[in-house]
Amino acid sequence: MNSFALVLFFASGLLLQPAPQSVSQTAATPTGTCQSILVPAYVYPASTGSAWSRAMADAPWNPRTSRTMVMNPGSGPGPSANSDYAAAIQGVKKSGGKTIGYAWTNYGAVSISEVEKQVDEYINWYGAGNIDGIFLDSASSDASLVEPYYQPLLTYITTKLPRATVTLNAGTYPHPAYAKMTTATPTSSFNIVVFENDFANFTKDASAAPAWTLKYPSSKFIDIVYDTSEEQLGDALKISAQRNIGWIYITDDVMPNPYRGLPTYWKKLVADTQAGCTQTK
Repeated sequence: MNSFALVLFFASGLLLQPAPQSVSQTAATPTGTCQSILVPAYVYPASTGSAWSRAMADAPWNPRTSRTMVMNPGSGPGPSANSDYAAAIQGVKKSGGKTIGYAWTNYGAVSISEVEKQVDEYINWYGAGNIDGIFLDSASSDASLVEPYYQPLLTYITTKLPRATVTLNAGTYPHPAYAKMTTATPTSSFNIVVFENDFANFTKDASAAPAWTLKYPSSKFIDIVYDTSEEQLGDALKISAQRNIGWIYITDDVMPNPYRGLPTYWKKLVADTQAGCTQTK
């Protein structure tokens, strides 16, 4: 994943690990799904026609779903506060969406203090009431880093932002210990990107959901699937729903940067992720 016209750091999760116990992918599913959308908004929000404004244009959404934008001014918060990002965050807020800030962890190699510094910069520059959480990119899937690294970060962030959602981008199914982490407040939460790769890899058995994931609500898990044609969109949504995935981002954009804007079929993605929803929670 990258930021617009700035240093590029792609997200983790391009190596898949097999899951011996998997959830069936052949069960019947409805024509549409009911899933929320996480948008890697790694484009500069300078104009009304940007991906930021377009992603909010169809608000309000079915109350069973949400819309979250991941901001990434410069592989993190950037060198200083930015008025265009501040305006974009307010636009998201008015539409009923949420904005979370990008921070790179490099599988635990970035010091905790440096990640905390970036968290503080998001809060100080844009306001605790405007930043709805943090996106921890290149998150490890190794159980040995839960207690010394990711749990302290989760505690720090949800103490600073008591209503935050923290997203860990492992890009693959991590050790189950990650799902057992706890937030500092009952009003905060966290979820995990368990797939980030192209559609071809998404359909392989090695990408199937481990059985332990069914112990958790679908809102705990996110799939990001790129290089997916419009014809493949329906299959991608059905597979993700079968895997107990509550959050999704699917695009036809491709490597080396699949996050240059919204997919060409954005309106269809929105419609199809609302089609399986009832009108009330």
